[in-house]
Amino acid sequence: RYAHLPIHQCCYYASTSTASDLANLLDNANNDEKNKKDVFGMTPFHIVATSAKFRLDLFQVLLDEYPLDALSHRDEHGKTMLD
Repeated sequence: RYAHLPIHQCCYYASTSTASDLANLLDNANNDEKNKKDVFGMTPFHIVATSAKFRLDLFQVLLDEYPLDALSHRDEHGKTMLD
């Protein structure tokens, strides 16, 4: 599901990823890579928010990189990352 979405993959594997890992991926990604959604229309914010253990440090890295309106993006089921 995340084979070609390294930012999503880093967020998905939050138990082994670090904030530095995510920041490095974002620093080296172009805008197209940063704005990709997975097959369910989920952003990296959705992935972090639905993690079994919420990682505030990963969430903060995303907040530093994306505009606040990214929080209101709806996935294929009509859910925002806050739902």
